[in-house]
Amino acid sequence: MIASFNPQDLGNTVWAFASLGKLDVPLMEAIASESMRKLTDFQPQNITNLAWAFARLEVRHETLFNAISAAAMALMSEFNSQNLGNTAWAFAALGYTNMPFLQAIAAESIKKMQDFVPQELSNMAWAFAKLG
Repeated sequence: MIASFNPQDLGNTVWAFASLGKLDVPLMEAIASESMRKLTDFQPQNITNLAWAFARLEVRHETLFNAISAAAMALMSEFNSQNLGNTAWAFAALGYTNMPFLQAIAAESIKKMQDFVPQELSNMAWAFAKLG
């Protein structure tokens, strides 16, 4: 059934479980696998939801996060301030230090600094401080 999920369905499902704080390991693995097959179809919000939810549930899935960083790099100019802040937070929360990816987030954030609200700035500052 999960094979029929589109990127929004995948992102929303994992986001819902994370919002409830409910970790279902087989479901997370299925979502990760299906998401990696479809990441080229994901929009920035779908990518952000996926990364945030895995981080919120403290699920380290290095293969997924490598794929997320590659997909996000291709769409970085389309990320809004919330996407940037939440994605940076997700990577930092799990301790992933992909320097080219983090540099791309920083560069795009500088371009969009006027769009950030305090929470997004806080997420960004925390993420970069945590990762050093």
